[in-house]
Amino acid sequence: MESLRRMKDEFESIILTANKFIESQNEKLELLDCDIFLDNSLPLRRYRKKNIMPGDEVPDELPTDALERFNIETFNVIMDTTIQSIERRFRIHEDLYASISYFDPRNFDKIKLQNALPDSALEKVSTLLKQHFPEIKVG
Repeated sequence: MESLRRMKDEFESIILTANKFIESQNEKLELLDCDIFLDNSLPLRRYRKKNIMPGDEVPDELPTDALERFNIETFNVIMDTTIQSIERRFRIHEDLYASISYFDPRNFDKIKLQNALPDSALEKVSTLLKQHFPEIKVG
């Protein structure tokens, strides 16, 4: 999840990587003697400027730079929606994921230092096991 948040802040490096990829593909197409060229810039659009009368509130102006506008209107919206969707899906089963995390070998040293599992450890797993296998006794 943190990597998605970091990626959102690294828009410039993503654009640089995309431009390098486009350049390499253009070189390959040139070697193939192809008449195809990949453009690495966004098309420029003209934006109508609204007349503002005295006393009117001025709305926030969007940038006129196509790349900056893409970053704000498309990239950030997609990243925010993705992050929120993943968080919402994982929040539903948060207790289960916390219980399962005790089976992760990276956590074994922490458990060993505590010399015991917390009382709530594996609670959700045992509840789910009881639902599907009533013959299991816990205690």
